[in-house]
Amino acid sequence: MNTKLLLVEPSATMRYVLEDYAQSLGYEVDALEEYRQAKDALNEQFRAFEGDYAGVLLGWPAVPDADADEFAQVLEQDEFADLPVVVMSTDMRSSTRAWVAGRETTSLVSWKEYQNVEGQLSRMLASSDSGPQEVNPKFDNNDIHLLVVDDSISIRYALRDMFELQGYRVTLAATHDEAVALAKATQMDLAILDFYLQDGSGDVLCRELTHDPATGNITCAMLTGTYSDHIIKRSLRAGAVECMFKNESSELILSRVDALSRIIRQREALINSRISLDKIVDTLAGATLLVDGKHRISYASPKALGLLKQATDEALIGTPVTEFLGSTGFAGETDQWHDVMWTMSKDHSMPLRFRKQAIGSANEILLYLQQREEDTAANARASALNVAMVERFPRGADFLECLGQYLMKQSSPEGFVSLLLVEVDNHDQDLANEDYQQLEEDLLGFYKLPKHMARIADNRLAFILRHKTEPEGYLMTRKLMQLCNAVQLPGNDQALQSTACLIGLANNAALTSNELLQRVSLGVDLVSKRGSNQALLLDVKKMLPVYPGQGR
Repeated sequence: MNTKLLLVEPSATMRYVLEDYAQSLGYEVDALEEYRQAKDALNEQFRAFEGDYAGVLLGWPAVPDADADEFAQVLEQDEFADLPVVVMSTDMRSSTRAWVAGRETTSLVSWKEYQNVEGQLSRMLASSDSGPQEVNPKFDNNDIHLLVVDDSISIRYALRDMFELQGYRVTLAATHDEAVALAKATQMDLAILDFYLQDGSGDVLCRELTHDPATGNITCAMLTGTYSDHIIKRSLRAGAVECMFKNESSELILSRVDALSRIIRQREALINSRISLDKIVDTLAGATLLVDGKHRISYASPKALGLLKQATDEALIGTPVTEFLGSTGFAGETDQWHDVMWTMSKDHSMPLRFRKQAIGSANEILLYLQQREEDTAANARASALNVAMVERFPRGADFLECLGQYLMKQSSPEGFVSLLLVEVDNHDQDLANEDYQQLEEDLLGFYKLPKHMARIADNRLAFILRHKTEPEGYLMTRKLMQLCNAVQLPGNDQALQSTACLIGLANNAALTSNELLQRVSLGVDLVSKRGSNQALLLDVKKMLPVYPGQGR
């Protein structure tokens, strides 16, 4: 196999580093400083016996360079179309990425990761020796899933090919309804929407995707063939964060999508950091609230939410702490414990102890919360009653034992394990005991795992779900709720309705079985106040409609 490489890089230092590294890999290297020299060497390589190059190491110019452009044009000629090229770049600009994406047998490597040249050369040289191979993406964007919506089949496929060459995962949709169904069935990161669709407009679709809790995490960008101001305004008001135009260059569109992808990754990193912070604070500080300089709650730890009997922090964040403690109660001295009454509403109050600690220079306050000692015994008795409630129903004891084993990870399968709690009623009327017996029999005919299902209260059923991916757990939740609603009871011509809460065991491994049941029970209580046929995905703080194709 020919192992001679052509290296062109204006910087003497970087040229020496790459030449030395390539030679250490066993390659013979012609290292040149000027792109004009490299163009001549490429054209004249065949004059010498066995003088042709196996590949090119191209140092991409940091600023526009006419000679570099001519050399790039030579590499695009049919004569050199199959020649492997590794582009070395310092800034990964969109123009660089677009050129790499548009040329076969080409890859992009950052100078700070120059040792990746070995793998890229090995892959491309092996591919050229063994004949045509499947084209691999040149960029690592596989973490971003794009939904491209356009009623033109040619535009859809052109966009798909362009984005897949950049390493993105791409799903296509031709209509409004198809886009909504796909977005609800699969987690999408970025939706690129045509403004004019045959069955609607892009701004209506954008508003539906961004405002529906089932798809609310998706970022939307509009793609249109016109620069009309009213289209841009309608798109931005609907929730789009970017407007792109079909007659723009591919480089500009890719640059915009690349910028949006960075924002999405940063948002995901912030979410992960928040989860890590939750775990750290929960471990070190316990039940805590962070209060800003205007006495508004800006953070609540998971243990604080459990203590306050809140499934999510929605009712707390941004709310003045004085609404719950009263101005007089919150006025207690710093670094001392104070007995107060925490009041969420006229029907929901509890006695607590709190201690304030000032932090930072922004007048922020950390509140440490505790139950009053006299209430601990009563809470322990209530917890014991909750376990007894489960055990008194058929299969209740087996269900608790199975749940405890999963929590201890003694028999966890590969993948995920989650706890689902479903409350079923007949339009706000509790079912009779014999109705629940029939409901359980019908569900067991589908679920076929007796120890993974149990009735744990008069109107609530619990399921242990095993699934390979998190989205699969959401789909199982929706399916089980639909099965509950579909059961026909004797003498009852009204369809049943349900609410539910789903929580993953891996994210709550520190909880006991009883604490886990209490948390999902709080989640079901929260959903029930908002209506029927919805589920709270507790780990992602997101609502899931049972019937995604219908309005809520």
